[in-house]
Amino acid sequence: MMTILLPAIFVACVLAVAYPIAIYPVLVGILARIRPRPWRTGETDLKVAHLITVFNEERRIGPKLDNAVAVTPPESGLETVVISDGSDDGTERIVRGYADRGVRWIGCERQGKERAQMTAMRSIDAEILVFSDASSLLEKDSLKELIRPFADPLVAAVSGTDRLETAEKGTGEDIYVGYEMGLRRAESRAGSLVGLSGCYFAIRREVCERWVPDVPNDMGSALVAIAMGRRAVAVDGARCTYGATASTTREFQRKRRTALRGLRGLIAYRSALTQGGWVETWQVFSHKVMRFLAPFFGLAAVGALGVGAWIGLLWAQLMLVGSAALVVAALAGMLAPTRLRPLRAASFFVLSMAAVGSAWFSIVKRDRAALWAPTERP
Repeated sequence: MMTILLPAIFVACVLAVAYPIAIYPVLVGILARIRPRPWRTGETDLKVAHLITVFNEERRIGPKLDNAVAVTPPESGLETVVISDGSDDGTERIVRGYADRGVRWIGCERQGKERAQMTAMRSIDAEILVFSDASSLLEKDSLKELIRPFADPLVAAVSGTDRLETAEKGTGEDIYVGYEMGLRRAESRAGSLVGLSGCYFAIRREVCERWVPDVPNDMGSALVAIAMGRRAVAVDGARCTYGATASTTREFQRKRRTALRGLRGLIAYRSALTQGGWVETWQVFSHKVMRFLAPFFGLAAVGALGVGAWIGLLWAQLMLVGSAALVVAALAGMLAPTRLRPLRAASFFVLSMAAVGSAWFSIVKRDRAALWAPTERP
């Protein structure tokens, strides 16, 4: 009985791990080709505000604001606002030096990124809200391109396109970014994004009004759009550039923080699984739910191999040795930077699985959510 059951369990678990990473992207790409859902683009007369949320960003805020005031504004005009989540360094002094160039400062007590943004909304009357990080720089026409899809009333959120300026060879972040951008394009054409670029996106104001505090607004905004019966899309021409994280350790910390906030966001905005169309529901389940469950399926697959090896099944013994070799190679790739793409991709996969597993551990322990802090980037 075990000789039949163990291979079935192992194959099912491997497919479950592979589904959100490799199988779902192919399926959603096929759907986008055979049943594309384009959206209308054009100029809009809606009032636009560009919001930059900061916490102790005196090192990066000057170059960021030089970039922000140089972008091509939309026809309806543009207000640039810096929202401070309790900054106590020299950030405010630098920002106020840009007042004569149309930059406004809103200072809030330290309360977390999303709460600071929700507090600042009381003094911002724009109908389209553009968010970008202090670490990201926009191309000149990027913002204008980002808001063009709002000419379509069904579009409630728009994601920019991420570009890495630098890439640590050992982390594989550059491979992941390229993969994720391709997946976003396919999801947009097929139905809706289930998460926006964390460093650059735009939403209608009514989306912000449905935010839940202390969970990521990039993922939350896309899920709110779906729950509203509308959609989130990605725009290739709306590009932002940022530097890669400086080390494997920092990349793990970033991935773990992202996974933890993502898990809390999926729980908070779970209505997107029941209130969207069938395509959007499938996309949320495949991209988010199955990705978050992947570490459990991976552990179950390893457990099946372990039991099989213990009772003397040769295939299980060989697969267990091969799996261990893959993990060792991936760890070696993290510790010793390499240009080999397969090894860097394996390293990033193992890093991501470990980060999601660590995030689940925090959820089970009911750890209190830590206050947001910007990711350390060049």
